[in-house]
Parts: sequence; C-alpha cells; structure tokens
Amino acid sequence: MMEKENTIRVNRLPAITWHTLKINDATLSVPDRFTAPTCTMEGNLASSPVEFKEIRSGSGEAFDSLLSGTAVQTYDVVSTDNAEVPVRFHFAPVSDAAEAAVLRLVAKKNENLTVITDITGEEHASLYLQILLDIDQGATVKLVQVQAMPSSSILVNAVGGTVGENGNVELVQLLLGGEKTYASSRISLSGNESKLNASLAYLGEKDSLTDLNYHAVHEGKRTESSFETYGVLRDNSRKTYRGTIDFLRGSSGSVGTEYEDVLLLGEDVRNKSIPLILCAEEDVQGAHGASIGQLDDDMLFYLGSRGIDPKTAEKLMAKAKLDTVAHRIGDEKAEEMAETTIEGQF
Repeated sequence: MMEKENTIRVNRLPAITWHTLKINDATLSVPDRFTAPTCTMEGNLASSPVEFKEIRSGSGEAFDSLLSGTAVQTYDVVSTDNAEVPVRFHFAPVSDAAEAAVLRLVAKKNENLTVITDITGEEHASLYLQILLDIDQGATVKLVQVQAMPSSSILVNAVGGTVGENGNVELVQLLLGGEKTYASSRISLSGNESKLNASLAYLGEKDSLTDLNYHAVHEGKRTESSFETYGVLRDNSRKTYRGTIDFLRGSSGSVGTEYEDVLLLGEDVRNKSIPLILCAEEDVQGAHGASIGQLDDDMLFYLGSRGIDPKTAEKLMAKAKLDTVAHRIGDEKAEEMAETTIEGQF
C-alpha cells in the first residue's frame, strides 16, 4: 500500500523567469517513506564504505534531502583495473510501491568506469533514483540508462556529479515509457579541461508527462559541455525541457553547446523548451539550437513519391530520432533492449 504523500518542488531552473509561464520548476508528490528497490546487479560493489563528497543532483535540494534523510538503499561502485566490464543494475519496481535507491559512482585517478541501468517494472509502480558521480583527475565515467516502464508508472531520476581535471563524463539516457518522468542532471566541471557529453532521447505518448532539467556548471578553465536531446511527442503528451549552460567566473576558455530536436506527432501535444545560457566570464563560447515541429509537407511528399504513406513516414522518422541516441549506448545487451522497446512503441 502506498504511503501518505507530501509535495516538493524539483527540476528548478538555476535562474528563474516569469512565474506565470509555469516553467521554473515542477511539483512532485513524494511518500513519507520508501521501500527497498527491486534490483538485481552484475558486477562488484565497493568492498568497504566509500568516503563521498557532498554532490547536488539536478532535481534540487528538496529531493536530495529527502533521499539522504531517509533509510534508502545505497550502492557504492568504485572503478577497478577491469574497466572493460560494465556494472549493470536492473530495477523492476512492483505495483503500488514507492521504491528508492542511491547509486554512488567513484572513478579513481586515470581509471574508467561504465555503469548501465535499465528500468522496467510493473504497472502503477514508482522508482525514485539518485545517481551521484565523483570523477577524479583523468578519470572517465560512462553512465547509460534505458527506461522502459509501463504507462502507469512514475520515475524520478536525479543525476549529479563533479569532474576533476581532465576528467570526462558521458551520459546516455533513453526515457521510453511511464506516466510521469522527472529526469535531471547537474554536472560540475570543476577541474580544468574536464568534459561532459550528454545524449538524451525521450518518448511521450498518451497523457504522459516528461519533465527534464539538465545543468552543466563550468567552473574550471577550458572545460567543455555538450547536450544533445531528441524527442518524440504524440497523443496528449506533455514535456518540459530545461537545459542550462552555466559559465562561472574563472571558467575562461570554456565551451558549451546544447541542441534539441523534437518531433510533434499530433495537434494535442504540449511542448515547452527552455534553453538557458548563464555567463559570469567573458572568454567563453555558448550556443544553443532547436528544431521543433511536425513533418513538413515536402518531406511527406518526397516519402510518398517512394510509396511510403504518412503514418509509416511518421513511424520511420520517430524511430530514427530515438535510434540516434540508442546507437550511442556502446553495449550490445543494453542497445538491444532499447531498440526492442522503441520498435514495440511503434
């Protein structure tokens, strides 16, 4: 039985705009207590407790405090010499349960770590997941997430990280199911010449809600960030995307880019996109772009001249956008799951 719920605000913009636009943040109902996650894993956890620095996630202080202040299952993963073998987590929350977990990933100096999480589960299930990254000098973390939850489920997925000098983080996420999805990332590029490369794909359908907040914080000199987002919205689905490139004072020589490509398949979808560049340093480069709309008549005519009807054309184009990110997974098992889920949605 679900616990009594409270309300918190998550996914807040770093610099708020007019409240009447209703895009500054999202309202989230959360339970008083969480249950242990239904989770299986492949790979080794840390053999002893990990000293972990305080790291903020993209969901915000209220959500971070909620998970740190309750008895939530925590998994610590530390890089090893066997960097070729990924650590895998499979979450499958059960019906009418509010499950929660914290993953703390540590990449030691000049070492690599790959972690893959896939999320399925039962109808009417909820999963509250926080993933924190501590990336040392010269280290690399690749985090892959494939979400294929049923249409009545809820996911809160909050990523936070700090990257040391010459460190790298690659984030590949596919959000392909669920009734309500709140996903976020806040990566602090604190070391000089540290890098973030994030690729995100999402599918909104029926009456689903997708709320996204992605924040790159440039602290060190000559840091680089890149966000690429590909989405498909159909039926009555709703989506809000907040993407922030944040150049702090002292981040000279840094570069940040973000791009969003959204295919709208229906007259009743609602899309909100808020690309934001904050700048407290002069010698930086920031750029953002977006392509949002339906298939144009020229494209439909071209495909129709080759025997492809409008419905099939929509299917092909939608799958192509989602596959753009699926092909960046770099793991056969996870990529197969993503492609099977995408195929099943169309």
